[in-house]
Formats: sequence, structure tokens, C-alpha cells
Amino acid sequence: EVLVTDAYSGYDTLVRQLNESRDKPMLHQNCWVHFRRELLMVILPSEMLKEIGSIPEGQFDQAIEKAVKDNARFLKLWKVLEAVNQLFRIQNIKNPSAELLRQRRSLADLIDLIINELSEKLVERKGSKWVKCSHDPIAKVCVYYKNAREKLRTFLDYEDIPLCTNKVENAIRPITILRKNCLFKHSPKYMEGMCMAYSIWETLRINKIERPGAWLRRYSQELFRHMCEKGLTQQWKNTGVPVTSFSIKDPKKGQEDKDDPRNAFLPENLAEGFDFDAWASSIFKKD
Repeated sequence: EVLVTDAYSGYDTLVRQLNESRDKPMLHQNCWVHFRRELLMVILPSEMLKEIGSIPEGQFDQAIEKAVKDNARFLKLWKVLEAVNQLFRIQNIKNPSAELLRQRRSLADLIDLIINELSEKLVERKGSKWVKCSHDPIAKVCVYYKNAREKLRTFLDYEDIPLCTNKVENAIRPITILRKNCLFKHSPKYMEGMCMAYSIWETLRINKIERPGAWLRRYSQELFRHMCEKGLTQQWKNTGVPVTSFSIKDPKKGQEDKDDPRNAFLPENLAEGFDFDAWASSIFKKD
């Protein structure tokens, strides 16, 4: 399994915590589109003009001269940008040849070489992180890359790891829109449930389920029916008489008592025995 994210450090903590309880560690790939944005913020002429325009009039000529002298460095960044774009072109090729895979690694190594050259006197290591030691705009790009380097290169050892989070970000955009319009509903449990619902919906849509809403209704009804039948049967066993109702146990209450007979009414126990595989196979149909 692979988690593809931007370079936010919180994801490093998440992967580390998940891997503590896993036999096979989860891989972590950082997004190349986010790195490319950092490049563009420096390379684009508008950003260069913005920087020069903020310099006092008396230092303007010197700033222009410095920009000209540093032109070779910006050309190197341009080479990095071209290499990143080439990585995406290779990524879009189905079943790439061994030669293309070797070319992919060569491009990644070229990016590595150029960034290391540009990093001299611009960044320094403090503890486990790289930080800027210069106000040079290129320093920010170098810091971003060097801190994310290992996770940016995860894909080199695997053919099917995506280079970016674009598909995920496009899929969760409705969540960010909804979040802005229902601030009163914010809570960790609410957000977890909403993200889970959107993840299922997008999985259905990407796998070309024509009516995701209808699929979810059928699935929810069947799961609810299974849980009700199991709960009523268990309540009948506990009381010795036919019953028409039971209460689902709140997972947050009394979890420490493993011998509590009410544990049979926990949601995960009521769902046990439900044929999830049959529903999953209806989504992931083999061509």
C-alpha cells in the first residue's frame, strides 16, 4: 500500500504510526506537482519582477545586474522543471519499457544533482531538517526538495505509484466546499464520516458505477438488514423470548470490559458475517 501526499510533515507522523502495527510497511510518496509549483513560483517572470519591484530605487540597478548574473542558476531550475515534466510524460505511458524506466531514474538523478549544486551556501541542515540560510528565492525550492527527497523518489522502485495527488485532490474538492458552508457541523467524527462517504462515492464513480447513490442505498439497506437480524437473534438468545428491538452498543462506552455481553451489539460485531466481498466485486469488475 502507498500513501501519496504533499510534503506536510503531519503525513510523516501518520505513516510512522500506521507502520507500527503493520507487518508490511506502508510506502510514502510525495507529490511532484507540489514540488513543481515551488519551481514555478521562482522561475515565472512575474515572481522575479515582484521581487525586484520591492527593492529600493537606489539598489535597483544592482538588483538587475544580480538577476542577470544569476541567470545561469535560473536556467538550471528550468532544466529541473523540464525533467519533472518529462517524468509525467513517462508516467502517462502504459506499460513503459525498461529503457523508459531507466530514463525515469536518470531524470530523477539529474534533478537531484542540479538541486544539490544550487543548494550550496543557500541551505543548511539543522537536526533532521534542511533550512534556508539565505533569502535567495531558490533556497526555498532547495529546502522543499531536500526535505522531501526520499519520499519524492519512492516511485522509482515501483511502476504503478502515481507521481501526484491530483486525482485525490480533485475528488475531495467537494469536501472543502462543503466544509466552508457548514462550519457549525465541524467535529473529528463528522469529518471522518464525511471523508469516508466521499471516498466510497468517488471509488464507485471512478469504477464506472452508473448510479452511485442507488448502489449505496442498496448496500446500506442490506448491511442494515444483516445487522438487525443478527442483533435480534442475539437479543433472543440473551432473553429467551422473541424480541422486536435491541440497542446497538456505543463503541466509546465500556470497551475496556471484554467480557461484557453487550459487546455482541457493537457495530463491528453486528456487521460480522456480512458478505462484503460480494459487494466489492460488484465495484472492481475485471475486464
